[in-house]
Amino acid sequence: MNLRLQSSNRGGLPRVGAAAFSLVEVVLALGIMTFGIIAIFGLLPTGLVSVQDGKMEEAGSDILALAAADLRAASPTGGESLLFKLNARGVPPVAATRNLDFVGGEVSNPEQAIFRLVASQRLSANPDLIIWHLTVEWPPAAAVPANRVETVTMIKR
Repeated sequence: MNLRLQSSNRGGLPRVGAAAFSLVEVVLALGIMTFGIIAIFGLLPTGLVSVQDGKMEEAGSDILALAAADLRAASPTGGESLLFKLNARGVPPVAATRNLDFVGGEVSNPEQAIFRLVASQRLSANPDLIIWHLTVEWPPAAAVPANRVETVTMIKR
């Protein structure tokens, strides 16, 4: 048996008609890939802003829950709540504003505040029921805040 290896062409270059990408196909593929990458980078800032807004809203909701728990834990006979120093049974109904950091701690300098807690009492027909409207707003220095979360809590005394 006599086997001979035969080269398809001399010099090791591919044959004409061998499977390969043309320059037009490569440029078209690069153009499509570039368009996709630009679209992804264009959406990236929007996604980051959404994530930041979600974090701020979550922190504001946590502060609302903390303020409601603080009011519930206050003395039933009156006085101030422990954390936010809110008049737990103010007569007549009172409103209070506190400048807060990211975790709900009160800050003395309003420029350092991240949130503003607005707590106001509402009138109730039942004298044993105290209704609080709690709002956390940000940015706190704005006359009309861009974002807010709010809740109403009722405390029976």
